[in-house]
Amino acid sequence: MAFAAAPIWQVAALGMFLHQLGGGVGGQSCATICGNCLANCDRAKGMLVCESLAAGLLGMVGPMFSGWFLVNIMKVTDTPTDPNSIRPLFFITLTITIISLLVVVFKLSFAKWTTTNPKIKRNAIKDAVAILKADKNCVKWLFMAVVGNMPVAMVIPYVQLFAAETKNASAATLAGMVTATALTSVVCGYFFGVLGDRFGRKKILTLTVGLYLIGLVLLITTKSAAMLLVVGILQGFQEIGGPLAASIQNELVPHKVMGRWVGVVRFFSSMFSALMAALGGIVYDQFGGQWIFIIYIACEICIRMPLLFSLPETLHHQVDEDAFSDLDD
Repeated sequence: MAFAAAPIWQVAALGMFLHQLGGGVGGQSCATICGNCLANCDRAKGMLVCESLAAGLLGMVGPMFSGWFLVNIMKVTDTPTDPNSIRPLFFITLTITIISLLVVVFKLSFAKWTTTNPKIKRNAIKDAVAILKADKNCVKWLFMAVVGNMPVAMVIPYVQLFAAETKNASAATLAGMVTATALTSVVCGYFFGVLGDRFGRKKILTLTVGLYLIGLVLLITTKSAAMLLVVGILQGFQEIGGPLAASIQNELVPHKVMGRWVGVVRFFSSMFSALMAALGGIVYDQFGGQWIFIIYIACEICIRMPLLFSLPETLHHQVDEDAFSDLDD
C-alpha cells in the first residue's frame, strides 16, 4: 500500500521497510515449518519444490505480465521513469497479497513442535548466546548467513538499476531478466534439490554460488542486451541457493530450538543487511554500481566459501542434543 500510494520517496522508503519486515518474518515461519516437517534425506528437494513451483513459476509469470502491462497498457517504451506508470503494478500485487493473507488465516493448519513449557518466560538474548555456545558450527553459520543475505540489500536492488542506467536495458529487457531468473528456479530448482539430497548440500550450494557470481561478473563486463538475459538466468541460482542454505541451517540444531535459531540468524543477517543497504547506496552514487557487486563477490570468496568448506556435511549430520540441553526449559 505504501509503494502504491507513495507521493514522495520517504513513503516509498517506508514501503521498503515494511516489505523487508514482512518478508523476513514470513521467511522465518517458512524455514521453521520446512525444518520440522521434512525428513533430513528429503529436505533440500522438499524446500526446492516450493522454490520451483511457487516462487519460480509465479516469479516468471509476474514479470512477464508486468512487462506486457507496462508496454501495452501504460505505453512505456523505454526504462520506466514516471512513478505513475508503475503505480498500478503495486495495486495488483496488493490484491494478490491480500488473497495470500486470507489463505494463511483460514487454510494453514496449526502445528506446534517445540517442547518448551509455554508458561516459562524466556530471555531471547540468553537463548541466542546459549545456541551459539552449544556448537561452534552455529557461530560459523552466523557469519555465512550474514554474507549470504547481502544480495537482498546490496545486490538485488541494484541489478535492474545498473542494467538500465549503465547497460541501457529497455523495459522489455529488464522484464526478460526477471523472467529468466524465475525460469531458472522452475527448470533447475527441484533438480538441484535432488542433487543436494544425494551428493550433499555443501557441494551443490557451492555450485549455485559459483554460477551466481559468474552472472554478476557478466553483468559488470557485458555490453550486450542478449547477455543480460544470460545474467538473468544465472541470477536464478541465488534463488536456488537460498533453500539449499536453509536446509543446512536447519540441520545444525535440534528441532526444539529451530524457531529461536532461525530468529537469531535472521536478526543478525538483517541488521548487517540494513548497514549494507546504506553502504550500497553510497558506493553506487560515489564510486559506481560495479563496486557493489565486486564487494559482494569478494565477501563470498574470502568469507562465506572458506567457512562453508569447514562445516560438516549436514546430509547425514547428527546433532548433539546434549549440547543444547540448556535450552530445554
